[in-house]
Order: sequence, then structure tokens, then C-alpha cells
Amino acid sequence: MPAPQRYIAPPMSPTYAWRIEAARRLGVPARYLDIVLTHGKVPYQVLAEHIRQGGATRRDALDQLRKSAPAEALDWLAHVEERHLWSELTRCFRPGASEEDIHILMLRATLAWVETRKKSGIGPSVPTDTDHGLNPPKRGEGEDPDDNPQPPTL
Repeated sequence: MPAPQRYIAPPMSPTYAWRIEAARRLGVPARYLDIVLTHGKVPYQVLAEHIRQGGATRRDALDQLRKSAPAEALDWLAHVEERHLWSELTRCFRPGASEEDIHILMLRATLAWVETRKKSGIGPSVPTDTDHGLNPPKRGEGEDPDDNPQPPTL
């Protein structure tokens, strides 16, 4: 019986190698190279469709979305991605909507998310006026004036 032969992948075509190199230089996944070369960037409708598909396609689409989304919406986008709230994200993509309309929808969703966090008390930590008993002692409080340790009184 002949020994099994090891699999040897076929050589990469020069065209495919060029596509990979061009995509790397542009900072986009190879699947978006033609779109970026013709349109300058990936349209939101393509990104929305790829986010719906999941897997590596979703990961690539989210990477591109982070590059084109308004900076103010990036925290909300990270929240959506972390919690897999894809329906929240797909509400921002309406057929025929312009890029500005989609930005506005993303910013509205971000504002709604921020308001929800404020109402539930999850918002950013800020100093409060409540005393939790964790304040350091003030000068002169709890000190032994003659540096003679005393046993605790019961």
C-alpha cells in the first residue's frame, strides 16, 4: 500500500497576491478591495449585509464600520458588539438612506443608549455626595497623642 502523500497547496496566482498586497496597503480586507477602489470606501448597505451574515464577514464589516462611524458613536458600537445586539445596529441602516442619515440614526441610538445608562445608574463614575465610610481619617482623629498604643476598649 502506498504511503499517503502530504497535501501541497497550489501556488498563489500573481493576481491574487497583488490583491492581497493592495488590500493590505489600503488597510481593508481583500473582500472590500474592489469596492474601495471604485467607491473610495465601503457603503453602509454592504456593511449592514455583511454584519447580518456573521463570522469573519461580520468581523471585517465591523472593522470597516468603526472607521467610518461618527467618533461619538464608537462606545455605543462597542457595546452593541460586546452584547451582540445586532438588531440595534441594523435599525440604523435603512434602504436608500444617505450616509448622513445613517450617521444621524447612529448618533440618536447612541444618545438613547447614554440616557438609558444614566437612568439605570451605569453611567460613568463621578464623585457623589454620599458618605460610604471609606474616607481617610482627618488629621488628629484616631491618633494617640503620646504615641503610646492602647489596647482596644470593649
